Amino acid sequence: MPSLMRTAMGFEIKMDDDFQNRISHVLELLESDSVGNATCELKKGSESDGWVVECLWHDQNAMHAHFVSSHLQDLIALLALRSRIIKFECGILLI
Repeated sequence: MPSLMRTAMGFEIKMDDDFQNRISHVLELLESDSVGNATCELKKGSESDGWVVECLWHDQNAMHAHFVSSHLQDLIALLALRSRIIKFECGILLI
């Protein structure tokens, strides 16, 4: 059965269009510069101010390279500016 590696960062923030565009820009850079990335997207979470950045990776090596990438560090720094909390998850997604 094929699988993808999944990373997710959940965070709480009062989102506005400018900040959402800044996050989307970093995600575009992350996708274009990453080898082995299937997709990265910003999704609305279940909480009123909840959001999730979910990325799917073709293999574990690609996911691990993502953890030390400058784009991930840029994304974390951006989220830390306004987020009350940031939660990280990693796992395998069976498809």
